[in-house]
Amino acid sequence: MVLDTKKLTPIKLYYAGKSIWRVPLRKHGDYSTLYVKTGFTRSFTNETLPDYLKSNMAMILAIDSPNIIPDNEVSEYNVFKIPISKPEWFEIGWQISASWFCMCMRTEQITSLKGITNEDVYYDDDDDDDSNNSPS
Repeated sequence: MVLDTKKLTPIKLYYAGKSIWRVPLRKHGDYSTLYVKTGFTRSFTNETLPDYLKSNMAMILAIDSPNIIPDNEVSEYNVFKIPISKPEWFEIGWQISASWFCMCMRTEQITSLKGITNEDVYYDDDDDDDSNNSPS
């Protein structure tokens, strides 16, 4: 199966009473592309990547990831599938392949990456309405 990156969008899940977004990230050389909404990405250099993503990436790379798959096997399904149930991955993220990662982010983090400020949106992590499963 070939990965259609135009269809990639974050998935909202609940973990330990908090909303956590699984957000695909692709590293290519010194650049990273974060898929923050269907058809909308943010690209960063290693220097411009937000600090919380740098921190998460460092932790992900420090964790033994035994189920790394080849890049050409990454699909819309396995880009979000946690390879092994490790609790530390639920709020950090994990490596999928040599260049693909799933980053776990809070609602305000992903919303800010779309250029929306805290004054523009009300965050309610206790909201049980999953009718729109991607950040607005």
